[in-house]
Amino acid sequence: MRIKNIIVLSCAMSIPTLSYSEDFDVQAQATIIMPIGIANMQSINFGDIDYSSSSAGGDIVLSVDGTMNTGATGFTSSSSAVGSFDITSVAGEIIQITCNADATLAHAADQNISLQMKETSYVMNQGSLILSCGSSITGSFITSGTDSLSIGATLVVPAGGSIQSGGYSTQNTGGLPITFNISYQ
Repeated sequence: MRIKNIIVLSCAMSIPTLSYSEDFDVQAQATIIMPIGIANMQSINFGDIDYSSSSAGGDIVLSVDGTMNTGATGFTSSSSAVGSFDITSVAGEIIQITCNADATLAHAADQNISLQMKETSYVMNQGSLILSCGSSITGSFITSGTDSLSIGATLVVPAGGSIQSGGYSTQNTGGLPITFNISYQ
């Protein structure tokens, strides 16, 4: 009898355990889009500004359409031009544009003498929607592939008796430019 018990025990130990498994695939995808490109950059140019010692000073406005308004400043300006640049991107994508509103134009010979630029605004593709830099509204645009941005601003000039003649630029030491950020949404 003893032999029977051993055989039964030995068979029970060799029964395999049951296990279940499944194989499955995880798919992946990526879309490679071309980077945003910036070309044909033109600086804002308030032109040659003439004044006399009796000029009152104040705001000189260069609109995004290129219109110059010297108001009651007593200054006159010639050869002004809006700032501009072209944006290349994937057609049909949405891009966002943000920018700061103010800049400092420093005197070429003395960085401690400066003019302030404020109320910078821009328009895309000569459209009718003019957006202000520094506002809480972010410009979102569906791109056409190549888009043009025109930029205008207001230059604050002191009275003629206190202004220093010479060249002023954001590129001079002490100058601070307008910074644009353009990104895909």
